[in-house]
Amino acid sequence: MNNKVVRVGEWFVSLEAPDSEIDWLQVAFGAAVVAVISLLILFFAWL
Repeated sequence: MNNKVVRVGEWFVSLEAPDSEIDWLQVAFGAAVVAVISLLILFFAWL
């Protein structure tokens, strides 16, 4: 599951960020979104 989350994060970053200049704020935002979604999935799976 962690591999899938990492791949989704990499896909999101490559989709959002241009190759020439990476906007680190957008990268951090994408990582935070992926982390929150994965935590919600784990939380509901735990219930």
